Amino acid sequence: MGPTWVQRSALSVLRCRLAAGRPPALCSARLLPPAGRTVWRGPTAHSRALVVLDDLRQLPQSPRPALLLGAAGLLPFAAAPVLMLRTGHFSAELLHAQLAYGACILSFLGGVRWGVTLPDGAPQRPDWANLTRSVTPSLVAWAGLLAPPSAGGLMLIGGLGLAGYWDMVMYGYPAWFKALRFCLSVGAILSLWTALMCKWFLVDQEKAAAKPEGDSASQ
Repeated sequence: MGPTWVQRSALSVLRCRLAAGRPPALCSARLLPPAGRTVWRGPTAHSRALVVLDDLRQLPQSPRPALLLGAAGLLPFAAAPVLMLRTGHFSAELLHAQLAYGACILSFLGGVRWGVTLPDGAPQRPDWANLTRSVTPSLVAWAGLLAPPSAGGLMLIGGLGLAGYWDMVMYGYPAWFKALRFCLSVGAILSLWTALMCKWFLVDQEKAAAKPEGDSASQ
């Protein structure tokens, strides 16, 4: 197999640089591809763009363990609002359990980003930008648990959305992983939001249980 056009162009540049009496500034060559040939130029802003529909087509290519475990991971998110809607009452314990689970998942997502930068030859480097984005989800999760339930739920929603966006535009993740991340992030965010709606619009279970006692005491 003969040398490719890139190799031939590089050799021509090298011969030019080694030619006697030729200044290096004049020894340049335009490495243009032949007509009809596309050259991979590495990650660009366009190649890292958010192309959700293209990624979603690759969702069936997800490894079965990742697909099943990811779908199972949505169950604790969805359980809280489903139980509240079935009973017609808001439960602070269920909301707290959901927020705690969401904080764990958000911290896990930051760890995934940290880990993908560590192997030799990884497409992402363990630089300040990547590692800072890796530890940020854990800090948001911690702050969300310390905040009041409504504010904490909104913080976790924002953290999950931001982490999902960072993963969707990150170069190096396979398309099936981005599609899975998008679906799981949407499911988790909708579950958290529904639980907050239950808090704001449903009757508090504890207050409803304590109301008859207060009425009897007043009588």
